[in-house]
Amino acid sequence: GATCLMGAGATMERNKPIVLVREADPNKGGLSMRRVREECPIDLIPFILDRGLPIITWMRVAAFQRVSLRLIAEGVLIACPRNHLATASSVDTAAEELYFREEKKCSDLSFLGAPISLVVSAHNWGAAELAAELIATFGEGIQISVADSADTLVAMFSTEQASRPFFLLYLNRNTFLGEDGVQLAAQVREMLKDHKPAIILSHECDYERNACEFGNFFTTTPDDLVNSGLYSDIAVAFHEPPFRQVSYVEVAHKLGARHLRGEVLGSSRRLTFKRAKHLAKGGYQFSTRISHELSSAARALHEQSSSRFLDNSLPRRPSTTPRVAISS
Repeated sequence: GATCLMGAGATMERNKPIVLVREADPNKGGLSMRRVREECPIDLIPFILDRGLPIITWMRVAAFQRVSLRLIAEGVLIACPRNHLATASSVDTAAEELYFREEKKCSDLSFLGAPISLVVSAHNWGAAELAAELIATFGEGIQISVADSADTLVAMFSTEQASRPFFLLYLNRNTFLGEDGVQLAAQVREMLKDHKPAIILSHECDYERNACEFGNFFTTTPDDLVNSGLYSDIAVAFHEPPFRQVSYVEVAHKLGARHLRGEVLGSSRRLTFKRAKHLAKGGYQFSTRISHELSSAARALHEQSSSRFLDNSLPRRPSTTPRVAISS
C-alpha cells in the first residue's frame, strides 16, 4: 500500500537496515517473488530486491512460525550497531545465537536400537530423494527399502523384523499420475488394508520441488483410497530450508526418534527470560511479538560479557557467543 511504499522510500533515502518478510499464502494476500518484483516501484528494486538480502517467509503453523520469528529477530540483531552478531557472515551463522524453548533440532534426536526401516515406492516420484534427505540428516538410524510392486511391499511388511517398518508416501504434483500413479495406488491400497498406521504422509510445499496445494490430491487420488481414510491423518509439510528442518523433526518423531539424554537443551542449560532480565539489569523481553525494544536489547546484551550470561557451573558450549532464548 501507499504507507508501505512511503516507509520503504524513507528507508532507502536514509540507507537504513531492512529485514524482508514475505507473505507466501495467497489466501492472505501473498504473492510470488515474480509478482513482487513486477509490483515493486522501479526505483526501489535495487535497494530492496537486488542486494541479495535474505527474504524470510512468514509461516502461520506454530512450529514453522517460530523459525520465521527467529529469523526476523536475527535480522534485527545483525542490523544493530556495535552488536557482535553484526560481524556474522550470514544469517545461518547467527542462527546458533537465538532459539525458542519449544524449538527442537535434528541434532537433539536419535534412533535407539535397531535402525528404522523406511519403505518407499519406486512409483512415488521424489520419494527416494526425500528419504535420502532423512538419511543425510539422521544417518544410519534410518534404512531405506524400495518396493517396486504391491506384492513386494506386502512381503516387506510381512517379514519378521526387529522393528516394524514405515511406508513414506510423498505427496507432490506428480503423485498418483500416469502409469506410475496406477502402480502407486495399488501399493497404497494394500497398505490401507492392514498397515494404515505405518503410512507417513509427507506433503511437499516447496514449489521448486514440485509442490502443489493439498486440495489437489482429492482430485488426483483414486476415490477408494480417499474413502478408505488415506488423508485422515495430517501430512507433514515440507517447506523450503531452513523450515525443512522442522519437517525432519516431525517425521523423526513419527518414526519413534527419542531425545538424546543429556544432549537436549534443558531448562538448566538455557538462558531463560527471567535470568536474562536479571543479568541485563532491567533487560528486555525477547518475545514472539519482536517488540520495538529489540534493538535496545541487542545493545544491552552486547555490553554484557559472555561470562555473565552463563552460569559458571553450566557446561560451556564450543561457541564463545551467548545463546539467547526467545520466550513465547
